[in-house]
Amino acid sequence: SALQTLPEGNVAVAIAGEGLYIVSPNGEIVWALTRPEYRAISKLAINEPGVLWALAETGVIKTLYGAPVSLFDQSLGISVSWPQIVRWNDDVVIASKGRLYERTPGATGEPARFRLMPGQSPAGAWGIAVQGEWLLAANASAVFARRSGEPFRPVLSGSDIARLVTLESGVCLVIGQSEIAALKCEAGTWTECAPRIAGAGYPAIVHAAKKSAWIEI
Repeated sequence: SALQTLPEGNVAVAIAGEGLYIVSPNGEIVWALTRPEYRAISKLAINEPGVLWALAETGVIKTLYGAPVSLFDQSLGISVSWPQIVRWNDDVVIASKGRLYERTPGATGEPARFRLMPGQSPAGAWGIAVQGEWLLAANASAVFARRSGEPFRPVLSGSDIARLVTLESGVCLVIGQSEIAALKCEAGTWTECAPRIAGAGYPAIVHAAKKSAWIEI
């Protein structure tokens, strides 16, 4: 129903009743969007690399086709609520609504889906961080760590733990409402590397700088 050449050399193809596809010059599907809103496109347009506009029955759709993730919702298998995303072992891990999700490959050109990560604590995971080969997850009472191919194991107990953030030095700050702790891994063992300090309130969002963490309360 519509065609649009892209600056990178590929072609965007809208097929009525099917969806929107980006196709390489040799006919391979590079990317596919088959959700209902993409199945009735009548016109495509582009004004800058990476941004494709589509006129559909539901309205005008702006699609960032050059980004690694442009779709993030329940249709991918995630229950979305205050999501946190980290990159671990060259893949994506998501903490959302107190659960950990790992990526599963999708069909050629289609967005990947996510599934619940096996072996996570039944008490949930409200904080997530990565340090080297380690994935760390925290719930209100403990911090757990794992390496690829290994199960989660507890590395710290505490109270009101909400967020994790790793610094350039390798220190992982364990931020809770009532107190803040610092963890570091040496010879495969995580231990506290500094005395605990008082918290500053509930850390809704945290951001890491090189030597510090900024907390929104």
